[in-house]
Amino acid sequence: MTDAASPQLSPNPGFFQTSEIPLAAEANWVHRFYNNMTSQEYGPWILRMNGFDQIESSQDVIIIGDEAAEDYFLAGALSAERSTTYLLAHREFGRFTRLTVWQPEVKNEDIPEPMVFLRGSDWRVLLDTYWTKVLEHHGVDRDPCVPMPLSGYCTWYYYYDDLSERQFLDNVRAVQAHREVFPCRFVQIDDGYQTFHGDWLEQNERWPTPLADTVGRLRREGLEVGIWIMPFLAAANSRVAREHPEWFVRDDEGQPVYVPGWSLPPNHNWQCLDATHPEALNFMREIFHRFREMGVTYFKLDGVGFSAQRGHRHDPDATGSSAFREGLKAIREAAG
Repeated sequence: MTDAASPQLSPNPGFFQTSEIPLAAEANWVHRFYNNMTSQEYGPWILRMNGFDQIESSQDVIIIGDEAAEDYFLAGALSAERSTTYLLAHREFGRFTRLTVWQPEVKNEDIPEPMVFLRGSDWRVLLDTYWTKVLEHHGVDRDPCVPMPLSGYCTWYYYYDDLSERQFLDNVRAVQAHREVFPCRFVQIDDGYQTFHGDWLEQNERWPTPLADTVGRLRREGLEVGIWIMPFLAAANSRVAREHPEWFVRDDEGQPVYVPGWSLPPNHNWQCLDATHPEALNFMREIFHRFREMGVTYFKLDGVGFSAQRGHRHDPDATGSSAFREGLKAIREAAG
């Protein structure tokens, strides 16, 4: 395996492209990757391309190769400080011709997200080397001490958002009765306890007991308690969205931007909390601080891909990626 020569990039750091993919005409293999910062394309991650003219996309890293010749080329971004990196593999006239690298939130005066280009005979070695370089770039230990694997019960995979306190406690009792078979450590409340997405500390009529009381009781019985939350999102009908529209990412007309989520009405239209707004950030900190005070020790963070919503923020220099990082820092501070 070798470092591949860096392709020639155009002067505009927000949009640049390679001149040619350094592989034989027979190359038809693609490994693509989608993170949760932006919308996913569905389908397999490994593809064999046979079309005449096609474009395949990936986020942050892509591998293109010739399986028969065992020759693979990897292009990958080492960071996402300001922007997700989009990679487009162009197949023209029956062969791969070029790779477009696009970092849409990098402005002309910004430093682009650094890239690495590798070439070798085993795509798995290339991918492993890439992740090692990412960790080194961020000063993260390659082999950290891994704690005990999590084991527990999550309500989502049977009840989805149609969950009641009674159903949850009935299942917890069943778990406790069979801990010799399934040594459950965590019990996690998923979607369905709150009134609206965004109003995370307000319980609906199916949850009559204060969460603090329920969490305290379960902890006294030897269980750790987790909770589901979409920290960067709120339903358009939520109290926080109605009372504080200035806390959300806005469009050119100054109105909160919303996207259609996967939840059923009235939680189906989601707005993105502006993590660069001091009051919005304090709101987020307070939610996690309150849950930690209750005794919640496990947080299932969902919907984070929508946190990079493009639009206008309190900090005009922020991007979706940089705001997401600020939000995560605040969560770590509050959750401990």
